[in-house]
Amino acid sequence: MKITDIKNYDDLVDIVYNHEELIERNYQSKKDQILLHKQLLVSIVNFLKKPEYLALDKIKLIKLLIKDVLELKNSDMIIIKKDYIFIKLYDNNKAQKIKTNTIADRYNGINEDELKSFYDEYFSEKEIKYLFQDISTLFVEKYFLDHNISNANYEKDVFSVIQKFIIEDMASEFECTKEFCLGFSGYIFRKHFRLAFEFIAELLLKEVALSNKNIIKFLKYYSLDIVVVDGKKYKVPELTADNGLRWHVGSIMTFTKVYLKAKEHIDKIQNTMDKLNIEISSYIVNGLSPIEHNSIIQEKYIILAQSIETNANKIDILQDSLEIVKDNNELLNINKELEKLKNERLKLREKKSTLQSKKIKQMVITKYNEIIKKMEIMNREIKSQYKILKQNESSFKSIKSALIKALISKKQLL
Repeated sequence: MKITDIKNYDDLVDIVYNHEELIERNYQSKKDQILLHKQLLVSIVNFLKKPEYLALDKIKLIKLLIKDVLELKNSDMIIIKKDYIFIKLYDNNKAQKIKTNTIADRYNGINEDELKSFYDEYFSEKEIKYLFQDISTLFVEKYFLDHNISNANYEKDVFSVIQKFIIEDMASEFECTKEFCLGFSGYIFRKHFRLAFEFIAELLLKEVALSNKNIIKFLKYYSLDIVVVDGKKYKVPELTADNGLRWHVGSIMTFTKVYLKAKEHIDKIQNTMDKLNIEISSYIVNGLSPIEHNSIIQEKYIILAQSIETNANKIDILQDSLEIVKDNNELLNINKELEKLKNERLKLREKKSTLQSKKIKQMVITKYNEIIKKMEIMNREIKSQYKILKQNESSFKSIKSALIKALISKKQLL
């Protein structure tokens, strides 16, 4: 995309210039950081909602705009978040100057404090979790499920492959120089080294629970103790937990299948219960279940019926008195009272009819009771599965811990 491809580009430029107060240079007192606040981002995004921009990549367009207006170098990074735009000014020469520093060399010559600053600003714990979930899933799918990686190739390539996946993910999120991507991917991987292998271990154990022969074969390697390669003996990493307990594939399969089956069952039941809870909520009336609602209606109905009965008795008494009373004035008063009672009776009957119409039909009550019964059965089932899960939890955690240790280790020459 080029500036010449953007219609009304000058208008976009004016939006940035007209909101200079929303551009915070020396962000957090650091000369190499700039923050564009949410209101400016919103103004740009709203402008780009016009029909002529529908076919354009909005992220690339915004980056092109910001780079042009703020006169950024190609090495500078622009990160567009939901509520702001963060800019990191990157100096290639600065990295080269400190390459001789052994700690900096670990991150491709980039100062660790600089990487930490960028990490703290850009990444949340939630984003890191999603990052390594995605990378771990990609790694297992590509190298274990699609290509059946050997233990030798795994030990040789695993770290470089994961770092490569981190770099690729970063490149899809923001533009950065090769030097920075290499350094920053190394920083992230080192900082969350165990997290990456926790996800990989979990994915492999799920395959074990499904009796994946290739994964089972891969794990059997860790029970060999000694292997001979090109005439040399090597000590193989063991599946040993922190408490010294050593696991073998047979026992791993047993506990993993029971644990993960229970966990899967719980997830399925919980998903069904969540849907039923939504369905149940549709039956609720003013915070009451249909049964409670009808119970209150019935109570009011009984009271109305009693009032109607009392009204009818009064009317009967007055009508009987009409045959006895002879005085015209008294007769007039009785007739007035009768008229009043008859009007009251009419209103009571209308209330009774209205109240009856508010009563929830029996077929709805039956459906509601069926759902409640299902929920009760599921609650009992989920408690049973949680009990199984709890009984096998410590063993599963021990297996996972042992597998993580093995996955991050390599065979040692004897």
